[in-house]
Amino acid sequence: GGFQGSANSSTEVVGNFSVRANQKFSFNFSAALELNAKEIENSNREYSEANSGTFFFLLNTDQMNQPKIIDSFAISGDLNSSDKIGNIYF
Repeated sequence: GGFQGSANSSTEVVGNFSVRANQKFSFNFSAALELNAKEIENSNREYSEANSGTFFFLLNTDQMNQPKIIDSFAISGDLNSSDKIGNIYF
């Protein structure tokens, strides 16, 4: 018989900081990106793929109803074991 499985999750963390004009703003962080996909025994009948991403956005919220992106950073990855493809993007 055939089967299909899928799962999605999302997490959001928001912090609001008061930073004066010309004041230095910095922070340290660590992130881990681990992708796993089932080993494919028959690529004509099976398909396995995993995707993940971590995204940081620095926003100017002087006008809370219209925040502006000042800077951003992203790490994302794709794994397709059916085609033996694995990529990580910074």
